[in-house]
Amino acid sequence: MSTTLTMNELSLSIHGIDLRFTTNSPALADSVSELLGPFEQEIQDLSGAIKVHFAAVKKREDIPVVVTGSARHLYSGSGTVIGDDRRNTWACDIYLDQGRFIADFRAEGIVVIEGMSAKAQGYLVRPESMP
Repeated sequence: MSTTLTMNELSLSIHGIDLRFTTNSPALADSVSELLGPFEQEIQDLSGAIKVHFAAVKKREDIPVVVTGSARHLYSGSGTVIGDDRRNTWACDIYLDQGRFIADFRAEGIVVIEGMSAKAQGYLVRPESMP
């Protein structure tokens, strides 16, 4: 695995799969860079890279993704996390909706994976408060 960071963009090559990660959140960019920084290496060609973008939002209502009524519910689960807000559990529901996988983390945000177009987008509520 290798990484390169410029501003709020991170280029990754994980087991030969290239990804371009972008974010509007300096806190999220710093966290991802810290986690993957030891694997830094220049990526030559990002034209075929999977695109992953995460946006920071102030509140859940700012997320522009809506799970439609025709979505198929695939999974529900929860786990333990410690953060500035002292939440002790997170919840997740995963849906298949119009060819997209949507992971709904409720109060924390949403991740949408569009496999056919090789891209993913996420919206995190106040990522600066997340561990």
